[in-house]
Amino acid sequence: MSTVRDAIFAATPDPDVRRAMLLGALLEGGSLGAGPFPPGDQGTSFGPFQIHLPAHPGVTSSQASDPDFAVRFMLPAYQSGVQRAGGAGSADQAARAAYYAERPKNMYPASRYTSLWQQVTAALTGAPVGTGTLASDTTGGSSSPFAFLQPVADFFHALAWLVNPLNWLRIVLALFGVGFTLGGITAFVTAV
Repeated sequence: MSTVRDAIFAATPDPDVRRAMLLGALLEGGSLGAGPFPPGDQGTSFGPFQIHLPAHPGVTSSQASDPDFAVRFMLPAYQSGVQRAGGAGSADQAARAAYYAERPKNMYPASRYTSLWQQVTAALTGAPVGTGTLASDTTGGSSSPFAFLQPVADFFHALAWLVNPLNWLRIVLALFGVGFTLGGITAFVTAV
């Protein structure tokens, strides 16, 4: 069985797709090695890319855990993600490409993917890859010791949305639109 890095290098010569897939494997499965990869999503997602088996009934947990199969299976999604992100030359772009390919509930935290970026660049230069695992804390099935902090992060995400003046402008404009619509309906009904 290949390592994740070797499988990625065998599957594509595109450096942007390689960077995005390397980062995605670190974010999702926690390793660029040959495994094992901890299951996620309460035991329904497997392998270096945490392939969600209920969404892909034709894939087995053994296949999803095999780096060669998982890379070939996820390659089209990552190619599309890289195109959508406009490349993967930086940690931000590669994380966005991985987000588009993997489709987690929330975008990966910047602190997390920037801390993993050094491993990506090392893997591109041929540095040895680890075989340890780091469970994903963004797929919902996390075994991360910091998973309990997710509600706090969600609270601050909601708070950031609330303090954004553009969001309040959207709310005010929507209310004006509803008011004008109701006013128009009232005027039409009373005129008849």
